[in-house]
Amino acid sequence: MSVEVVDFGFVSKEEAQVKRYKKPLKDAAMKEKKEREAMEKWNKELAEMEERKPIAEGVEPVCGVEVPELGVVPVAASKAEEECAPIVPAGVKTVAQLKEEVAGDGVLKELKAAPVEEVVGKVKKTNGALPWERKGDRRSAKVVAKALGADTKDMETVEAKVKRLLSNKRWRLNHLYWIVDSNMKRVRFKMNKVQEHLYANAWWRTVVPKSRRHGISTFLELYALDDAIFNRDFTAGLVDWKEEDGKKKLAMMKFAFEMMDWRPPGELDKDEEFLVAMGKLVKKGIQAKANESEIRFSNGSRIWTSCSGRGGGAQFLHISELGPKSLRDPIGAQEIKSGSINTVPVGGKVFIESTHGGGRFGMFYEFMELASKFNADGATPLDWKMVFYGWDWDDKNSIDPASAPRWQFPREHVEYFEDAARRGKALTAGQKLWWSKKKLEQGEAMATEFPLTMEEMLSSTIVGSVYGPIVAKLREAKRILDFQPDVGAPMYAFWDLGRVDLTCIWLVQFVGPAIYVIDYFSSAEVHSKVYVDVIDRWGWKYNSQVKLNFLPHDADNKGGIGPSWMGEFANLGMKNTVCVPRVENRRLGIDLVRKLLPLCYFHATNCTKVFDGPGGRTLPSGLEALESYRVEQVKDGQNMKTSPVHDIYSHGADAFRTMAEALSLGMLKGKSAVERSTRGIAASNATGDFDDDDDAWWARSKMRAIGNVHGDYATGQRRPLKLVGRV
Repeated sequence: MSVEVVDFGFVSKEEAQVKRYKKPLKDAAMKEKKEREAMEKWNKELAEMEERKPIAEGVEPVCGVEVPELGVVPVAASKAEEECAPIVPAGVKTVAQLKEEVAGDGVLKELKAAPVEEVVGKVKKTNGALPWERKGDRRSAKVVAKALGADTKDMETVEAKVKRLLSNKRWRLNHLYWIVDSNMKRVRFKMNKVQEHLYANAWWRTVVPKSRRHGISTFLELYALDDAIFNRDFTAGLVDWKEEDGKKKLAMMKFAFEMMDWRPPGELDKDEEFLVAMGKLVKKGIQAKANESEIRFSNGSRIWTSCSGRGGGAQFLHISELGPKSLRDPIGAQEIKSGSINTVPVGGKVFIESTHGGGRFGMFYEFMELASKFNADGATPLDWKMVFYGWDWDDKNSIDPASAPRWQFPREHVEYFEDAARRGKALTAGQKLWWSKKKLEQGEAMATEFPLTMEEMLSSTIVGSVYGPIVAKLREAKRILDFQPDVGAPMYAFWDLGRVDLTCIWLVQFVGPAIYVIDYFSSAEVHSKVYVDVIDRWGWKYNSQVKLNFLPHDADNKGGIGPSWMGEFANLGMKNTVCVPRVENRRLGIDLVRKLLPLCYFHATNCTKVFDGPGGRTLPSGLEALESYRVEQVKDGQNMKTSPVHDIYSHGADAFRTMAEALSLGMLKGKSAVERSTRGIAASNATGDFDDDDDAWWARSKMRAIGNVHGDYATGQRRPLKLVGRV
């Protein structure tokens, strides 16, 4: 009797542990194997594609594309040819004599004088096609036109016509490629006025600050695709802010290539028939292979995409949305600048197009500043040129005024339109209505997403800016303007000191419930006497000596060989100095500045001037320092925390914080409403929360002790202070 042994699958604890540890290793090995096989297959297909000869030997290439049989191309006149004269002139109305070779088998010998339409219809009815439409027929249109009695002096052959059109890049861009438009419809690409302007005004290296939705990215992608198709061994690179955005743009380019020979459904007119034939002509001479990050062509050209710029060299480089990237990933932006751009040879093209959310800060701003110095006389292929496109360039940014006949523009909107008119921007009623509605929707983001001018774009609030939104509201409220100081009110100077870093000084007066910021100075790596001379010069300039200089808490520390800052200033004759005790919580001081800023008036000229720094650097103005002072997310162990950024802008902001802390500690003994009401405010009102809503700050900005002497900011009914005087 035999006994069947049944294995119930029981395993020991040790065996189970071995299996559990082996499974992830096995899965990783399988994944690696699949990726390796996919890459081997990709390389094999590329090799086969490049070895495959697209046409027979001896056919002349046209702009990099091997032209197959030309008999398939219609030669009838077409609107799509634009600047091309019709092959058969429209003025030919009768037939003089059809030659034997054109008439085919002599079926039209009896037609001695008949309309052209009748001749064409008879030939088609008899032979099924005109002689020059038969596949493989290489006879030229010139022969046909001559047989019809036309003047052939200015006629061209089919071959010459095709070469002329395919050698015209503007014609190719406007006729060969399909895209999906904003309405999700498949349309043949046609350059709009922004794209036409950029095509005509671009330089070898071009910076394009812009508002949204001009189709500039689409234009540049098709520009690069066209270069890759019609040039051998051409490489184009696309560097985008996000990896998925780059892949979408590459997919759009792949779609445009695959659709070149697409025939729309239904009956087509002769223009569309002509373009379909031209698309087939091009695609017959070139093949492509693509994955998510690269397209390779059988002529040796390739297009790659990357978010880091590590795609290799390129003769054409498109960098998209560098503005946001330079703010959120400055190290990655620097890699693009030092890596990708340096791989483009002299004579190659580089386009940097982006919206800008950084005021006068960030790498994109640095490129704009560089390109603003462009001079066409003597410019080289390594010089940068800037072309700006505001929201008024887009004809879609308009609403029929009849749709809102009772709409009343808010006062600040009317002022925006008046300012635009002064800058030479004559907006239509429809454009004004569109902007007004969009402004209510987008708020402060309009300066970033839909600027009208470069000045408006540069006034946009930096992402993460601590004081930027409040300064933007000051600008809207006309608080940044030129004025004369009050000679009867004392002046105070508030400092931030640095031996290697910047030293920054604010000159301030307190008059009634307002703070008047009169002047600003910044420098670095200079002798202490330079700063003392600035204080003396201000005294002569404004006919009033600085009453007191408020220095940061460490100004009395020697910190090495030689006297402290206060000691140096005393030796140079400036003894009216005092140290502001350190506020342990930096967020507390920042909170105080945000409370004081809505009470400020800034002298426009003095607070927006920049300074020459060491090594040829340009040091920011006072307002730039305040607007560009920002926070970022940094890793704190396993968590993320928000921390202020220490950079070239933080020193001016820290000097302003010296004023807020001095006020809160009661160190100013003046009788102005600001000086009296801010004493002791540090302990009672500061929250130290960076993420508080800036509109709420603006609404709560009047000091509780001051009451409502400065107007009701919560409702927007502000009573502006009477200025001492205006320049």
